[in-house]
Amino acid sequence: MKKFICLAFLILCLAGCKPVILIFTPIDGATFDEGAEITFVGFAVDLEDLMVGEDLLIWTSDRDGEIGTGTQFTVDDLSSGTHIITVTAMDSDGEKGVDAFTITIGDISDVTNTINFREAGQEYGLDDVGVNAASLAFADYDNDEDLDIYVNTETQGDEWTNRLWENDGAGHFTNVAAQRGVDHSGLGRGLSWGDYDNDGDLDLLVMAMDETGAETQRPAPPPMTKLYKNMLAETGEPNFTDVTVEAGILRKDNDEDLKRGGIVVTGAGAA
Repeated sequence: MKKFICLAFLILCLAGCKPVILIFTPIDGATFDEGAEITFVGFAVDLEDLMVGEDLLIWTSDRDGEIGTGTQFTVDDLSSGTHIITVTAMDSDGEKGVDAFTITIGDISDVTNTINFREAGQEYGLDDVGVNAASLAFADYDNDEDLDIYVNTETQGDEWTNRLWENDGAGHFTNVAAQRGVDHSGLGRGLSWGDYDNDGDLDLLVMAMDETGAETQRPAPPPMTKLYKNMLAETGEPNFTDVTVEAGILRKDNDEDLKRGGIVVTGAGAA
């Protein structure tokens, strides 16, 4: 106790002889269950009075008002939420010292900013019948300042090719993949948006595995890895054209890739 008082005196000399408040519990930022007993411990010292009187040490909450007086007391009825606890001490000369800290009562998720989610696919046009979507990415492909969505599916039929969901600006989506030229097929594995040619619009790399085989009885699809160039800068319309071969997205000395115009089999993603 003497060490604390000596330290307080040193602070007093620098603080204009106002009472100095020392708070021991609870610590700043502490969280308690609603209804829990909380013990408040602290005291104030002053150059003339040494220890400030019990009745002159007052604890208040910005939510509940005065909650106690003195150097120690316990409460169990603080309201739920975050409290700024202010402690004031008055010496015999009318000089006032003030200190403050915060505590939270109840579930911290109830009193902090949180982000919650709900299923809204049908509401916004995204309740798709496509199965086994392998990857997706948001991008403003048409430069209209809202985010669109490309979905790389594991194609199981002509109606389940990849999706390009165009945002109407109000959060409602329409699949325009066929219209824009990116209704890619295959066992989707990955995709990546990027402006590979530095013309100010986003191009699209799509990766997949070949879905052909005896069990599918389907003809061989186009190459599984494709680079689609966005033609927005050139034509004013965000349609895509296949530039896979032109850009060299082929395996070296692979005749099958060269024949079909792109990497035939891809087992991983893209970044």
